[in-house]
Amino acid sequence: MPPTASFTEKKVLEDFIINELKRLGWKYVEPENLERTSVDEPLLVNSLKRAIRRINSDVDLSDRDLESIVSMLRFRPPTAEGIREVLHWFKNGVPYKPGRRGFVKLIKLFDFDNVDNNEFIVSRQVWFGKAGGDKIRADIVLFINGIPVVIIECKNPANPNLSWFDAYRQIKEYERKVPDLFKYVQFSIAACRKVKYWANTPWIDEDIKHEWREEGIDDPVKATVVGMLSKNRILDLIENFIFMKSERGREFKIIARYMQYRATNKIVKRVIDNLKGETTKDRGLIWHWQGSGKTLTMVFTSYKLQRLKLLENPTIIIVVDRRDLEEQLYGEFTSVGLNVERIRSIPHLIEVFTHDEGRGKRGIFLTLIQKFRRKDIKEFEKKVGKKIIIERRNVVVLVDEAHRSQHGSLAIEMRRILKNAFYFAFTGTPIKIVGRDTFKVFSYPDEGYMDRYFIEESIRDGFTLPIHYQPRLPKDVHLKKDELRFFLEQELFEEIPERFRGKVERSIREKLNNIKIFLKKPERIEDVVKDIASHFKYHVEPLGFKAMIVTVDREACVLYKKALDEFLPSEYSEIVMTFTNTDPKVIADYRETLYEKYGRRDDNDIRKEVIRRFKEEELPKILIVTDMLLTGFDAPILQVMYLDKPLKGHRLLQAIARTNRPYGELKKFGLVLDYVGIFTELKKALEEYNTYDVKDVAYDAALLKERFKELIGRTLDMFKDIERRDDRETLMRVVRKFVKEDIGEEFEKRYKELRTLFELLAPDPFLDKYIDDYRWLTQLYNIYVAFVKRGDLEELRTYISKAYKKTLRYIYNSIDIGKIKNDFPILKLNENYLVFLDKYYPSLDVKVANLVLTIREYAASRARTNPIYKSIVEQVEETFREWKNGILETKKAYSKLVSIVKKCLNIERKRREIGLSEREYALLNVFRKYVSIDEYLLTRRVKNLLQILHNKGLLFNGWSTLKKATKDVEREVRLFIVRNFKGLTIDSRNNLTREVMDLLKTYFS
Repeated sequence: MPPTASFTEKKVLEDFIINELKRLGWKYVEPENLERTSVDEPLLVNSLKRAIRRINSDVDLSDRDLESIVSMLRFRPPTAEGIREVLHWFKNGVPYKPGRRGFVKLIKLFDFDNVDNNEFIVSRQVWFGKAGGDKIRADIVLFINGIPVVIIECKNPANPNLSWFDAYRQIKEYERKVPDLFKYVQFSIAACRKVKYWANTPWIDEDIKHEWREEGIDDPVKATVVGMLSKNRILDLIENFIFMKSERGREFKIIARYMQYRATNKIVKRVIDNLKGETTKDRGLIWHWQGSGKTLTMVFTSYKLQRLKLLENPTIIIVVDRRDLEEQLYGEFTSVGLNVERIRSIPHLIEVFTHDEGRGKRGIFLTLIQKFRRKDIKEFEKKVGKKIIIERRNVVVLVDEAHRSQHGSLAIEMRRILKNAFYFAFTGTPIKIVGRDTFKVFSYPDEGYMDRYFIEESIRDGFTLPIHYQPRLPKDVHLKKDELRFFLEQELFEEIPERFRGKVERSIREKLNNIKIFLKKPERIEDVVKDIASHFKYHVEPLGFKAMIVTVDREACVLYKKALDEFLPSEYSEIVMTFTNTDPKVIADYRETLYEKYGRRDDNDIRKEVIRRFKEEELPKILIVTDMLLTGFDAPILQVMYLDKPLKGHRLLQAIARTNRPYGELKKFGLVLDYVGIFTELKKALEEYNTYDVKDVAYDAALLKERFKELIGRTLDMFKDIERRDDRETLMRVVRKFVKEDIGEEFEKRYKELRTLFELLAPDPFLDKYIDDYRWLTQLYNIYVAFVKRGDLEELRTYISKAYKKTLRYIYNSIDIGKIKNDFPILKLNENYLVFLDKYYPSLDVKVANLVLTIREYAASRARTNPIYKSIVEQVEETFREWKNGILETKKAYSKLVSIVKKCLNIERKRREIGLSEREYALLNVFRKYVSIDEYLLTRRVKNLLQILHNKGLLFNGWSTLKKATKDVEREVRLFIVRNFKGLTIDSRNNLTREVMDLLKTYFS
């Protein structure tokens, strides 16, 4: 099947999805043939009861037991607690006493061990709801063992005004109307040109949405169906990759991203293959870029390993190297309900490992690598006269940020104690240098890494943004090339083996100090800070973003803060760093200032409060740091880093990645302003990676200007055959071009990118020569919105005033929106339409364009209730294609479209005259095809048929999804036709019955 863009209508898209599911082994059942007693019941009860009995064959379950178990599901409320409980039952089984006596047993609803022991059913256009309440009709529903677990909503990919987001919003409306359904549904999929999935949380407005990717499959629809909905995958997702999460007082459901799913299962497979003797490999490296969710990958991995029967109640140890990471991981595990024991001290670590006569405790544990201190462990071993060594094979160690902590004595001691464990490393920035090679420790020569998800994939998927850099004040403040390289070679000494560090420090301290003295010269700091303040004021603050300044050391942090306060309000910035009791006076004095300002004397509490305010409140807007927050700090509002400290390798990658989190429509990239010249030495700074590994790490910000220049030129070229004037005749030619040449969608795409670039670059002298061009294109965009998209220009201006303030200030004040609205009014199709068309649009080309747009809108809105308008839509599109391709000259196209207008008006006039609704009139036209009798009599009989069906209560919402109800309606229709139209042949009666039933199912369900 070709890519999604080839789907010409919603039904084709639905058909493709269902056919793919059938190919994967799902059984398709028409909605009326589903085993349901009414639309009030989301469950296929009989199917569920059969599955429970089949899966739990070792338990003696009576019919009464089955009914009780189903009732337990039914009576769970669609609240956070109810949904959490249902999900727990899906994973583990329903706790139940068979026969109301004996012991509680877990009655499984799904067979995760034997996939084929489950029943997989897919249906379409399925009604759900409550008697006397709201009803919904879902496009595609997936049932496993009679439980609706997935809903797929489709929108027409051929309609440029629709997208996956419309399908998403529709499902959110379903959640509101039929909440009981969504205690069962675990995730939903919205499909159009793009495909998104999310775990349903009915009480929140915006779910976290993802795209699924599958290697070797380019089409997003097929990738999602194959990747998520094959039998084994969907069961695996339900059992191991969906959780309820509690965070900051909110409860919501989460589901794995595709790279998290992929990495977790690679780890699990390696463990299984090793234990089965199919491989000797017992370690691996997971290389996932910053912001791709490594922490949750560890959560999913720990959970699935713990449930793995082959591991027989394993010990899983999560190892970190920083207290803040320990807190973050502990919070992540507990937020999804996983029991994790936090190892608090070295004695506690020894207690865990010596438990059960030295075999060690079972469960999930979280520890700092620093707890594996050889001296303390050796003292204990000497005391008890026995070494601490765990021989078990069912021990798995997951190491976070492994590039930092796995090359010294602590890691050696950990491996000595856990000698037969599996080791899996997680990092966004592995290191490959002598003595500190993450690949050598955790990988194999033929493998490199088990799973890689790096910059280019993360940007493509929208989890992170590209990073741009811009050298600032290069002649005045940058380090000389030889000084920069020297600093990089010695940076923070962490690359130097511990046993040599003291000696090396003494030999290089003087040169390093001289470099730091240069970086902290008062006149240099003033130049840098003045530039930072100006850039922040004009380029960052107006867009609602925040910034970070990175200085060479802690003293520099204080010096920068004092200097910055001369140019920006003091409350704009704050320092985040550590303090000691031996700090020099300049740092100690600032520490006292913080104590006074925050009314407390706890450094850690103050740091947490500063970070919280930065993330959640207006102030502070700038953080000043040297080491803290350069790793693991996640604040999407942070867009710009002012870098005045030489960094190298993984530290540089981690630092600049603080700016790459998505945040709002205007944040298209993170920006690093370079005051030391590090990016002129980028290759040297990232020498531990090969060119491929970091090919897209950062882009020169000058490329933004080049992109603006190139894009505005290409966009203007779209109108190069039109002289640039503001008179109405010229603008009418633009309108004709939008419609006939079908360039509107591409123009809109280009203009919106230009608008974003303008916001990010202005005010910049570079833009001065493009202002008139941008103003012209902005005017054309307003005309496009008014005429083609038929949008409200006042609403557009309000939106611009909120999100694009620079465009408003420099451009919009010179555009007469009122004149555009008067010159390009939206004409509605009514009795006066053709008169107003002549009045406002004298050009024949523009008349044709307006006719196409107006009829298209009018007919499409009515096609949902009257099939006559489906054929009218087709006639309009055919006429438009022929006119656009030059097959039909403008005069003939105009004539055909006017005829269609008159046809629409005539249909509406006749419908009103005979007093029928849209749907009744559609039914009348079906009878007209087969019956030639008096119009008045035929109208009465059509109304009579509908009255009979309604009086007998047969046309309730969702009747067409129930087999018995459908048969009842068809019997009444057939009987009515036989009694009232006796002259029809058997074939005509059958065909008329079929068409009437099709219409009733479509428009009266």
